[in-house]
Amino acid sequence: MATADFAGAHWITSSHSQGNGECVELGMADGLVGIRDSKLGMASPVLRLTPDAFEGLLGDVTRPVE
Repeated sequence: MATADFAGAHWITSSHSQGNGECVELGMADGLVGIRDSKLGMASPVLRLTPDAFEGLLGDVTRPVE
């Protein structure tokens, strides 16, 4: 399992956020990509992915459904 300390990470809110507090944030720490729930902020659990795994996730979620 990938571990990293995201306490000091700079978090970026998704560009798809509609200002309703229901979005995700991305951060980088120790060479890993972190994904968290924006409305929970520092209290949110962080999904930690390697850059390759994050790229794969993006490919999967943006692929058109056939």
